[in-house]
Amino acid sequence: VQARIGNNDYTFALDTGAEANLIDVKFFQRVSGELKKIKKNTLSGLDQNSKEVNAGKLKKLFIAGKTLKNTETIFGDISHLNTDDDHKIDGIIGYEVLSKQKTLISFARKEIVFIE
Repeated sequence: VQARIGNNDYTFALDTGAEANLIDVKFFQRVSGELKKIKKNTLSGLDQNSKEVNAGKLKKLFIAGKTLKNTETIFGDISHLNTDDDHKIDGIIGYEVLSKQKTLISFARKEIVFIE
């Protein structure tokens, strides 16, 4: 899924089981001006290891023609998800976005549609 934060475009994967949005830590400085309520948070992975990460609320996130405001976002290392040269992502869109409205995911058309 393509998304825009500030003046920059990003590629996100969808994870319906992810509690919050996750953006690769390498983009924290670039995105920090678009955040409010920046804080430290604990991120736990499938391996049950916990790490302290930066988190905050994105003032505006633009996806599929919709502006999403104040979405909780965490920043962590996702380099392990980018080992395939054909599919690089900058982050993961999770429950924080998908739960705010009805969402249609069309794999055939390769698009996401938010239903008002």
